[in-house]
Amino acid sequence: MTSETAWRQTFFDVVADRIFERPQKFYGLVLERAYQLDLEESYPLEYKSFDGFSPDEGIDEADSIEEEPGDLTETGGRHSVPDPNSSSSLPNPGAIPSANTITVSKISRRGNRRKTLAEENSQVADLKENQYAWHCQACIAVVEPISLAPMGSYVAPSVNRNRIMEAHHCDHVNAGGARHVGNILLLCHYHHREFGDAVSRLEVIRALSKAQDRDMHFLTGTGDTAIVKGKIVTVHPPQRANPLSLFFTSAHADYWSTKADDEGLK
Repeated sequence: MTSETAWRQTFFDVVADRIFERPQKFYGLVLERAYQLDLEESYPLEYKSFDGFSPDEGIDEADSIEEEPGDLTETGGRHSVPDPNSSSSLPNPGAIPSANTITVSKISRRGNRRKTLAEENSQVADLKENQYAWHCQACIAVVEPISLAPMGSYVAPSVNRNRIMEAHHCDHVNAGGARHVGNILLLCHYHHREFGDAVSRLEVIRALSKAQDRDMHFLTGTGDTAIVKGKIVTVHPPQRANPLSLFFTSAHADYWSTKADDEGLK
């Protein structure tokens, strides 16, 4: 991490401490991302990407500010407003996509590997959008989404969360870890950085066997409550003083358990 990056993260952490009554540790990251989005929208030509964030990724061209021909003071674009009835912040968990539902367009000597990667990519997309609606499994295990991302806050629109959500392989791929979501957690950048090297797949599998049922409450666009059934697990990494709690949707928890049985990890 460069000194500039560290300084910037410290700055937003301090700002979050000042403006929130009970700030969570990751609020600074979300505040920084919201600031980046504002820069991208207001100054699309001048804005430079940094720390792996692409200024064009996920941004609709219609949201950019454009100048009318011959007019240097007025703009032809407008600021976009999130649809209050959008379902993008609500999970819609179903069965995890399997290899049987994935199509690889070109088969070669590496066909099996490409199909594995296609399956993993499809599963990760399902985790982010359908299983958890761009929420961190660790964050919502401690603070429910209705409090974590209240209506009207900058955290509520999923576009302000999606770029800090990361798929984490508990057993690292370069060490032979499985390439499916029975070895993957969806974590925000803060929890990924904090626990990424501290939690093994086997520790999570054992914690799942002692999981407690939990109904997780999400807010709909109309202010009603939507309930997603799942489980809370608690892992005690030996390298960390504090335990890690995780929320699993029922489908994700079942997939972890099924793959553990198939691969003889219990």
